[in-house]
Amino acid sequence: MEAPLLKDRIFSSPRLVPCNLCGTSACREIFPSTLRTPDEKADFSVFGSAGEHPPVVQCEQCGLVYANPPDDGEWLARQYLRTPVTHYLAEKGAREQTARADAALVCRHVSPGPVLDVGCSAGLFLHALPPEYPPLGIEPSVAAATEARKLLGEHAVINMPLEKTELPQNHFQAITLWDVIEHLSDPAGTVRHLVSRLRPGGALFLVTPDFGSLFARLTGPRWPHLVRHHLFFFTQRSLTKLLEASGLRVLSISTHTCHFSLRYLLERAGFLAVSPEGNGKKGHSPLMSAIVPVNLGDAMLVVAVKPSLPQGIGQTGFRCQRRCRIT
Repeated sequence: MEAPLLKDRIFSSPRLVPCNLCGTSACREIFPSTLRTPDEKADFSVFGSAGEHPPVVQCEQCGLVYANPPDDGEWLARQYLRTPVTHYLAEKGAREQTARADAALVCRHVSPGPVLDVGCSAGLFLHALPPEYPPLGIEPSVAAATEARKLLGEHAVINMPLEKTELPQNHFQAITLWDVIEHLSDPAGTVRHLVSRLRPGGALFLVTPDFGSLFARLTGPRWPHLVRHHLFFFTQRSLTKLLEASGLRVLSISTHTCHFSLRYLLERAGFLAVSPEGNGKKGHSPLMSAIVPVNLGDAMLVVAVKPSLPQGIGQTGFRCQRRCRIT
């Protein structure tokens, strides 16, 4: 029997919050809560919270879509601290393909210099960068940070939340947020903080689900990105507004391609039972291990630059390209 909806549950944070983009409190609910799992059994792993999310609302002033009320920030931090990395690494070969493509993108856009990856997980993206791009990763999960240090070195990974780290001002040539901004309790404040750590002419790269995409509109309440640990759901318009308010100039917004094994995709779709040990074990057919590119058009890849001169993009660090749009 299916567990009942927790309509009367006491949220870890029972307070309603104003819009993170414009500060307005007026909002309307667009998706009611589907939470069934009690807080003490919450699972933020790859397959852990599919189909469950708090109430999702839309700001009546600017249109930003977000979870309201969200879970308490300290409670969320504890969940991320203990999040496992088993299923993530079971897809290591596929994720390395995505990481190499993302690393090539960064190298095309910025000159050599230090790169900060916020939410670096097991460090695959940073490991894919060439030596002239010194890596630093921030990762709250103990398990993921441990794996990242095996690849990058002990001092290249900080195992704590971003807000507790001390980072130098105007230091990084590039900062990346791969599938991270939707998890943040204060994305606007976090982006402002990160912009101050970017060198003039440096660039911010991020990937996040696109709430305005055709696939999101067609699937509605069944959109796979409606999960408990996603607190914000951006459109191209709302994300551009947030980035520009933080002092960045958006250069391109395009869709993002990831790579997954066929078995992983069938597990995510519910056609196969999720393997406890992941996909990389003996006994799986070569067909199931085949890696395929996936692009449903509902993940946006954004490149934004920190101007070095008031009148526009400066020459320090950023590799200006006539064809900025990424395909």
